[in-house]
Amino acid sequence: ELKILSKDKKYYEDKGVCLVVSSLNVISICENKIKTGIFLKDIGINYPKIISFSQIRKNLPVIKKNVFGNSSKNQKIIKSIEEIPKKKDKNYFYQKYLNFQEYGMDILNDFDGNFLHSLARKKISMRAGDTDRAEIKFSKRFLNLAKKIIFKLKHIGNLDIDFLINKKKIYVIDLNPRFGGG
Repeated sequence: ELKILSKDKKYYEDKGVCLVVSSLNVISICENKIKTGIFLKDIGINYPKIISFSQIRKNLPVIKKNVFGNSSKNQKIIKSIEEIPKKKDKNYFYQKYLNFQEYGMDILNDFDGNFLHSLARKKISMRAGDTDRAEIKFSKRFLNLAKKIIFKLKHIGNLDIDFLINKKKIYVIDLNPRFGGG
């Protein structure tokens, strides 16, 4: 619905309704996981390496994701050659699987895309792509990450992001211009 609402935002504004929805460009970047990776790379934020279908065998383990997926639907970690699909499917792409600690963060902006606040959570347990248990964490690294994203994205309202972290690097894996399922 976000894409439809974003396209019709002017219509609603003319009727006196304020839609808290980002621009069509922001929605497009967030809904297409390949565009997400390109956007993040362009602003200097790590995104797990995208693996071409022909290179899966050389890069195991990889994670198979739906290009327009949400809630981890149809995601699969491919660990062995036997699990590699027989043919390429344009609805999916593959990334290097990183087994790091997962976090989620809500980044709240005002109606003009200016930063207001952020809240990061260390994910403790997950079910069907939603966070069941989490612990709130504050870090300057997380705050800086939030500000770096919003400086270029300029979303409206809430942006839910997911990221992986090891001791040295943060890898953003998802941008959602809405409240997440945690």
